[in-house]
Amino acid sequence: MKKIWIHKKVYSLDMPLDDIEKDLETELRDYFKTEIGVSVKMVGDNVVEVLFHRTMNVDAHEDTILEQDTWLLTGEGHDNFVPAYSSAGSFAHFPNMVYYIDKTDFEDAYKRNAEFYSGCKIKKVTVTEWSTMLILRVEFEQ
Repeated sequence: MKKIWIHKKVYSLDMPLDDIEKDLETELRDYFKTEIGVSVKMVGDNVVEVLFHRTMNVDAHEDTILEQDTWLLTGEGHDNFVPAYSSAGSFAHFPNMVYYIDKTDFEDAYKRNAEFYSGCKIKKVTVTEWSTMLILRVEFEQ
């Protein structure tokens, strides 16, 4: 049974995908105080994609990910949750500043967390960030 870890929760991919979408939308609305649409789809026997439709435009970069997007994916900070593995490092934060994190570091940390929390072996994690959309792609081991 394949499971995916998103926003501090583990979801079985045997359950209806629209139930995962609804639960995630509720969790995200509670945390971010805004609507974020979610689409979950299987794109093969061993690949799941989760699309987050944002209402804000972000300045997407190829090699980095917006720190707030990492919170969206991991749930870091929601109900004081802290993931087991972090990619953020420890650095000072200043009000009204935008922070980006190295995308490869985040994908590696996300993969470790996903395996830790779900118990599933993951081959690859890819995050694609567009101005109004964030895509998490998880490829499971055979």
